[in-house]
Amino acid sequence: MAEDVELASVIERLRGEWAEQGGGEVQVERLTLAELMTPPPAGRNAPDLLVFPSRYLGEMCERDRLRAVRTSVLKSETLAFADIFPAIRDKEVAYGGRVMALPLGCPLPLLLYHDQEHNEPQPAPTSWEELPERFEAISHPPTGAAFPLAFEFLARSASYAVHPSREAVLFDAQSMTPRLAAPPFVRALDELVAMSGSAAEAAGADASNPSCAAALLWPDRDAGSAVGAAAAVALLPGARQVYDPLEQRWLDVQAEPRRVTLLGTSGRLLAVSAESRNAAAAFRYAVWLVSPQNARDVATASPGVAHVRRSLVRSRDDWTGADSGLGKQVAEALRRSLSAQHSIVAPRLLEVDAYLAALESGVQSAVAGTPASDALAAIAADWESLTKRIGRDAQRAAYRRHLGMDEYTPATR
Repeated sequence: MAEDVELASVIERLRGEWAEQGGGEVQVERLTLAELMTPPPAGRNAPDLLVFPSRYLGEMCERDRLRAVRTSVLKSETLAFADIFPAIRDKEVAYGGRVMALPLGCPLPLLLYHDQEHNEPQPAPTSWEELPERFEAISHPPTGAAFPLAFEFLARSASYAVHPSREAVLFDAQSMTPRLAAPPFVRALDELVAMSGSAAEAAGADASNPSCAAALLWPDRDAGSAVGAAAAVALLPGARQVYDPLEQRWLDVQAEPRRVTLLGTSGRLLAVSAESRNAAAAFRYAVWLVSPQNARDVATASPGVAHVRRSLVRSRDDWTGADSGLGKQVAEALRRSLSAQHSIVAPRLLEVDAYLAALESGVQSAVAGTPASDALAAIAADWESLTKRIGRDAQRAAYRRHLGMDEYTPATR
């Protein structure tokens, strides 16, 4: 298990119940990310199950670290796989057309906001276009997520950039050339910078400033305390225009703004190790741990997990802190986000954190004053350098499997 002490503690607590049912003994070992990515050295027992952040699924597969989830497992009544929202089971746990892991819980970016003047929630904005007009940004950064600005940029740009005519949004799927210079990304970054500027102005403004505060909410169970008791949570806004990459023009969205859910940012997945000598037993334990019986405890165990089952939509999820009183709103916002018609998975590339770090740095430079087009050009150059170093063919294969364009065949043991 990597990077989640709280989740490890819950799994350790549940192992007693598993043993009482005759399931056998479970030992939890906390690994570094580097240890998780590589087979154990000679003489060391191989782990049977691996728990890891969702964004590493692609690299774990490309390193041949995982076994595909068996068809019999997916059909198990105990697992109740159909109870998991389709966006998670069809996209977040899938790679190259195969289900490669089971979800312990997959948080989504949501909107946290409140009214500073009247100290009561106002109706949530429905589109990104109206957000800067009605709301000032909360000036503190989210503390519970890696690369918060990078993921905020991806969440904002998704509703503008995702189009039915193009599966590959961030890169050209053949050349792996970044597409960050396209208008939807420039618009998204300009809007993010505008909100950040509003936050800076609000920080030095008079206390009577009547503006509303808003921020993207990442996995931070203490975030609710930052905006007070009058906070509210909603799903992310959508777009009133979408960019058509073939016609190279903006198209108006009819009726409700078009929302695109960003998946794969911070969830925790559970997979059977390719080196496991007890794969059948490992799959049985994985099914039990992820099953509705334990999902409520596991999915609220840490900032990196959240409900993904339709049977739990009425359950509270105090993602924003136990005293925030927002548990029901969080659960409803998660349900609506996971039920959205459109979704996109954050890129699962080889050395994905290096790409996200470059994106985070570039967005920070734009917030500091670099023109959006220049910042995006610099990010694209960094991404191109990373792709050359890692290997264009290898990265192309990973990206296309991430998109489901090509099949992934796990190595046999």
